[in-house]
Amino acid sequence: MSDDAPEKIDFTLLVARGALSAQVKEDDELQRDNVFQTRCHVNDKVCSLIINGGSCTNMASITMVKKLNLATLKHPKLYKLQWLIDNEEIKVTKQVLVSFSIGKYKDEVLCDVVPMHASHILLGRPWQFDRRVTYDGYTNRYSFLLNKNGITLVPLTPKQVYNDQDIDEVSQAINNIMVKIRGRILLKSGGMMRIKKLLGLCSIARV
Repeated sequence: MSDDAPEKIDFTLLVARGALSAQVKEDDELQRDNVFQTRCHVNDKVCSLIINGGSCTNMASITMVKKLNLATLKHPKLYKLQWLIDNEEIKVTKQVLVSFSIGKYKDEVLCDVVPMHASHILLGRPWQFDRRVTYDGYTNRYSFLLNKNGITLVPLTPKQVYNDQDIDEVSQAINNIMVKIRGRILLKSGGMMRIKKLLGLCSIARV
């Protein structure tokens, strides 16, 4: 077997997509059924971030890496990834060092680059281990020390997650209206009017 040949690993990320689609409840502070989700900044762009200890790697979405022109590295140990809900195997061949911030918390994390729609960044066991994180399962908060400073990461409420998903759908709808021909972006029929309506729903710049 050559050094470049991917090593097949029976690796399944045990995160049900349904669990990532938050349902807004009467008490929008309730975290019992929610995966930790928040927003972060990468290159001055707002990105979504999930923390989940069920993942044995940190991950960054291909979409974010491409749109922000992040420099990638060849993965030192190639492997194949198979999502829980998809039989198709994905070759993981690249890594990226992502610099991000959440409020005053700033960090750099080495992530595997994968096709991922649930979030732009997923922090898994490696991040939890490296930062010696303490997790409060009731409040769904992560606490740790960084440079002798205490940091507590607080999740978005289910309502905030739901609103973010709406914004992502608006962004995708706008992309579907546009057509790129020979380097020029043209609008489909009635596109401008539809874009104006959609932009009225969107208030933050996202990747």
